Amino acid sequence: MGINIKFANVNYRVQDGKQTKILLNDISGEFRAGELSAVIGPSGCGKTTLLNLLAGYGIQTNSGCVYINDKPQNAKEFGQKSRYVLQHDDISPHFTVWETMMFASNFKLSHRCSRAQKEKVIYENLEKFHMSGKINSIMTKLSGGERKRISIAMEVMDNPPILFLDEPITGLDEFSATQCLRILKQLANCGHTIVCSLHCPSARLLQMVNKVYAMANGECIYQGRVDNIVPFLNDLNLNCPLTHNPTDFIIEVATKSYGEYQRIMVDKISNGHIYEWLPKKSLDLGIIDVRKVEILHLNDNMQLSPSSLELSEEMLPWFKEYNILFIRFMQQMWRDMFPEKWK
Repeated sequence: MGINIKFANVNYRVQDGKQTKILLNDISGEFRAGELSAVIGPSGCGKTTLLNLLAGYGIQTNSGCVYINDKPQNAKEFGQKSRYVLQHDDISPHFTVWETMMFASNFKLSHRCSRAQKEKVIYENLEKFHMSGKINSIMTKLSGGERKRISIAMEVMDNPPILFLDEPITGLDEFSATQCLRILKQLANCGHTIVCSLHCPSARLLQMVNKVYAMANGECIYQGRVDNIVPFLNDLNLNCPLTHNPTDFIIEVATKSYGEYQRIMVDKISNGHIYEWLPKKSLDLGIIDVRKVEILHLNDNMQLSPSSLELSEEMLPWFKEYNILFIRFMQQMWRDMFPEKWK
């Protein structure tokens, strides 16, 4: 079976002066392998907080449990299997696509891999993300959609089975957003667990999403298939207009545009405990462990196929890590000072 994430009765609170602010309020839910899941909701509803918590990015739950394949989450092991693409990337603007990918490969691939092997992985990834024609382009010359694809390509270089993305299509035009989501859907079809937060996605983009997890004020108001949103709301006597995007409608309901329905929706979905609206089928795939004998890559049809690269559980020796970072720092300092000499 694939890697499934389940969380139950999760709470997260922070101190705001003398008051305690509730960001996640006793929510539950599930994200399955082989599915592209979208977390949606109005601004400030807790989407990014939920992703940060599940990914272990800087915060931990105050109470509640996170399970990986029905076993309590081990943060260290989970960190080896998951990657997180932030909304705003921190990629250095003064390096080319090739230099950026090679730098990432030094840390994401085994230090026992030869340069030729790393180059092969980089070429394969850039080809699959439709970026092979931009190898020598400076990062500042790329469009927003191209930078986003490079950010994702860097994170999936060692083929992690779980990928979190915080608003990967925000700021992109419809075409670039479609390209981005299509790649994520293809990765999900290969057995990866893909979870992303989306802000006001169009109906066309949502056709590529397997599951929607809707939030409001730190609570779950719906989780299930996109085409189950309308029947779910109909049960509450909320009728979505035929010309309306169902996700827009449920977000409008969450923002009280039609009255106070949040508590009713939270109770109906039991704050994420009820799964009857989810897709009926989920993939039953072998757990993809990138630390095992071989690394998997995507073939021309975006299917997983083995490569001859061997991965090692050994960390990069500190002196090699220091050397890579020092050279990178000196290059960046030089290019910051004299940009006209290398462009």
